[in-house]
Amino acid sequence: MISISKPTDFNDLLQLKGPTEVKRQVETAFAAIPEIEVLGKVDTFGQSGWAAPIPLPDDLPPVKALDSSIIPPPLRGWILDVAERMEIPPDFTTATAVVALGSLIGRGCGSFPKQYDDWQVVPNTFGGVVGRPSVLKSPAVSEGLKFLAKLEAESRQDHRVAMTNHEFQTEVVKATKSTLAEELKKAVKSGNDEEIERVRLRMAELQIDEPVRATERSHVDTA
Repeated sequence: MISISKPTDFNDLLQLKGPTEVKRQVETAFAAIPEIEVLGKVDTFGQSGWAAPIPLPDDLPPVKALDSSIIPPPLRGWILDVAERMEIPPDFTTATAVVALGSLIGRGCGSFPKQYDDWQVVPNTFGGVVGRPSVLKSPAVSEGLKFLAKLEAESRQDHRVAMTNHEFQTEVVKATKSTLAEELKKAVKSGNDEEIERVRLRMAELQIDEPVRATERSHVDTA
């Protein structure tokens, strides 16, 4: 065990001179701290505590209400119905729906703002909703994404059917090739050139469709 002859911190002081000396030195240090003004009040740190914090301003800048006429006509009736039933402003669902539709369209279409320029703008949009707690932001956003969930469900079903058909076609091609291989052996053995050519053409006709693409994802949640 290392011997301590001179304290370098309160742990050493505690071992050398005990808790009474530690308490005395701490009180002496606090007594030496001058009074300071905190938030307009005189306070001595460590004795009477800090003054109560001043509340943050509660004023919010004015926000213009969303004019329903600027909601795209195909979405307007649906979004206003959601807003009325949930008793929320239409802003949250509108922003969500427009961004979601932009993600579906992607680079499927675009516009050229300049007449003599190749600069193309595609409808890739970004958005966000801001509101105080408990104003139903999450339910409003969920309503705006419901159609994506439906499209994804349909895509998954289409993918399952396509995969089943692809797997069956692959087995048919394998079985047909095996049968043609036996016919080819017989034709070669007998020297039947016409049969050999028939088998060659038949094999050339066999093909397997391209592998089925993974099901499309339109919405990804991150935490």
